[in-house]
Amino acid sequence: MRNVAVWWVVLSALAAYACGDERKSLPTAPTTVIPSTPAAPPQPPPPSPGPPRSLDGGTPIEFGQTVTLAVTSDDPVCGSAYPYHCRQFRLTVPRDGVLVVRLRWSVPASYPFDMEIFGPSGTIAEGQIGVGLERIARGRVSGGTTYLIEVWRFLTTAEPFDLSTSIE
Repeated sequence: MRNVAVWWVVLSALAAYACGDERKSLPTAPTTVIPSTPAAPPQPPPPSPGPPRSLDGGTPIEFGQTVTLAVTSDDPVCGSAYPYHCRQFRLTVPRDGVLVVRLRWSVPASYPFDMEIFGPSGTIAEGQIGVGLERIARGRVSGGTTYLIEVWRFLTTAEPFDLSTSIE
């Protein structure tokens, strides 16, 4: 029995020597998980600076009112790059803040309309995908200034939409 004990000591010493004596301590308690902070709400990307538009055109609309209209084939084509018809609205905002323009529709297509908002120096906001059947555009505005909201339709017939404005 004495020989077995000697061999056990010798083999243990050899194993310790062969593996090195760099023992790593094992954790004695579970690691604490630190909850991540909630993500900030998504912010729209800054719009690409589009060329200034004439703010004299478009149908005047009252701030805070919802208008229901449609873009038809009789409306002008928005630009030379895309053959889509558009409708323009002229809006004067009452105070400084972030203008929120909501565009809602009931067409089952997932993306029949889009919009862009222009100020005196060019684009201030582009439509962002909203929840359900809507697009939302947000952009910083100055009180008393007139802005142009351009709504265009893609590959749909003259379906109606609701356009509403507010300031945050």
